[in-house]
Amino acid sequence: MLQGVQDGELTFTIDQQAYLQGFIPTIQLFLYQISAGLMKPCDTDTGLGFVTSANVAPYLAHATRFEGSGTRESAYKPPAKIAY
Repeated sequence: MLQGVQDGELTFTIDQQAYLQGFIPTIQLFLYQISAGLMKPCDTDTGLGFVTSANVAPYLAHATRFEGSGTRESAYKPPAKIAY
């Protein structure tokens, strides 16, 4: 999909934030347990990210566990601004 976006075969694809969909509920359940139920899990909208030719490069440049394509621990320089 990503290669198709980069090659112009696709206009866009959607990034569903799979890492967050697994990580956030795990943290919420941990907080629920250690707070004896006082901090209840809540609905969290991880949002949709549209991957276009303008922003596909970082997705192709890194094999990361944040996007499900890597297992190595890693940290990256934060972006200069929050993308919407």
